[in-house]
Parts: sequence; structure tokens; C-alpha cells
Amino acid sequence: MIASMFPVFELEATKFFQDSGDGMFEVQYKRSQELINLQEQVIEKINPLRKGRFLANYPSGATSEMMEKQLTGNALLQFKTYAYLEIGEDYRPHMTFIRLAEDVEEVINLDDLPNVSAFSGVYSILALYVMGKNGTCCEEVS
Repeated sequence: MIASMFPVFELEATKFFQDSGDGMFEVQYKRSQELINLQEQVIEKINPLRKGRFLANYPSGATSEMMEKQLTGNALLQFKTYAYLEIGEDYRPHMTFIRLAEDVEEVINLDDLPNVSAFSGVYSILALYVMGKNGTCCEEVS
């Protein structure tokens, strides 16, 4: 219902990113006002369903108590309000490909991947999922 209020998105992939701290490897997308507006609408409808709950463990493996101690500023405010920190000015559109094991320090060789622009395109479907271990999409929200 929310997605039907928005035009189809054409997303521009901007770069690959590997977070050596938690092992996530992803492609990042240009943050546009349209994406920000969509995120705001989804959060407005979905956050009340959360009923103040936090995940037992976040993708990094941290608990909500650990996250609160690590975060500052806007990220901490967003976390306390929405149980997630990449919201508003901290919103970072991305698609995670893999989470490497914590004890693996290997870097993915970008020469083995297609140009990041191969991940740009028209995205016409929005699906919402419950976040599982390591940031996996474990259950579709209907």
C-alpha cells in the first residue's frame, strides 16, 4: 500500500563497501529525497507495530544494550526511537551481499566483480522483512 504512493525508483549504485568491523560487504546507492520520503512513510506505519521492542541481537551480533553504549548523537536517538540507527540523516541505502565470518580478514577483490553500475536499475517492488541473524531477511511482513 505504501509503495503504491510512490513512482518506480531508479536507483544509482555508487560504490562497493566492505565494513571490516562486522564483515558486511555491500553495494551502496545514491541517497535521494524520494528514498528518504519512502523510508519515512514506511517507518511511520511500521514502527508502532514494533511496540517498543528491540532485536535480541543486531546484525553485528551486539545486543540492544551494547548498541546503546556504542552509539552517540543522531544514531543513538534513532536507535532509541526506532530500534535502528540508519534513519533520517543517517540513512544509507544499500544491498548487503554477504557477511564474512568475524575471524576472516580477507578483502573481497573488486576486480572479480562487475562494475558497480551493473547494480543500478529500476526497482519496482518493495518488500518488508523481519531482520534475522547477520541481517538476513528471515520473515516477510505481510
